[in-house]
Amino acid sequence: MSPAALRWMGRGLALLAVVVVTIALGRGLGLRWDPLGWEARREAAREQAIAHAQSDAQARGLEVQGERRQAERRLDVQTRVRAAADAVGRFQAETKGQDDAPLDINRRERLRDLDRELCGFAPELEGCAPAP
Repeated sequence: MSPAALRWMGRGLALLAVVVVTIALGRGLGLRWDPLGWEARREAAREQAIAHAQSDAQARGLEVQGERRQAERRLDVQTRVRAAADAVGRFQAETKGQDDAPLDINRRERLRDLDRELCGFAPELEGCAPAP
């Protein structure tokens, strides 16, 4: 290589080093050059992603809360159904083999007691007297 070419290559490398050092110092001092607005676009995309994640988290929280309420209601209904089935089973065991034609006083009382007990499990049903 000729000495002139080496001189030009040396000057080019020196100029490149000056540009790199200037950019590094400028960024270190907080200077930014963004003629196409890419940083603003990235910031808008980040904000949109954060808003989406927050709304998604809120929706998941509402889903969990709804599932918890549904499980509580299901447990309540299952408990009421079991209690009603137990009451009916006890009544059937007590009255098994008795004649249905004339209802004696004791049998009528047992039927009323069973009715009150069943209405106690589900007072909102039609025909149930309101609880005192």
